[in-house]
Amino acid sequence: MNPKVEKQKAQDRERQKQLNTFKSISEEFFNKKSMKRWKNQKSIDNWSDRMKKYIYPALADKPIIEINARDLTAILIAIWNTKTETASSVLYQIKQVFNWVNLMGYCNHNPYEATKTALGKQKVLPVDKPPTLASVKLYSLNIL
Repeated sequence: MNPKVEKQKAQDRERQKQLNTFKSISEEFFNKKSMKRWKNQKSIDNWSDRMKKYIYPALADKPIIEINARDLTAILIAIWNTKTETASSVLYQIKQVFNWVNLMGYCNHNPYEATKTALGKQKVLPVDKPPTLASVKLYSLNIL
């Protein structure tokens, strides 16, 4: 083995990892897998809209191999108990993307389970007063 060639290969692999951002990988997954399964334009639009609204602002440019449960929990904590259906859908989309990532060999972790554990069971907040960020955090930490 030529040490220079091996060093160049290692550098190329590292460069490729940095190019595999959450957005690029999720779009690859979406275009290759999900579009074929969905016949309904509303489902396609919902997937894209949730990614743009909740996930991409925080994770679009982050390399997929660097994303962990803490990142995902930070995104979902504010809506976990207030927009339960949306939050569950967003988390499921993340799970699907990471399943794809593992299948394609881009990385070998899936922070879905750890994120779900960190967020805990969803609770419906009282309707007599509007939720505040503090109440959402307290509910998600099972304090209230």
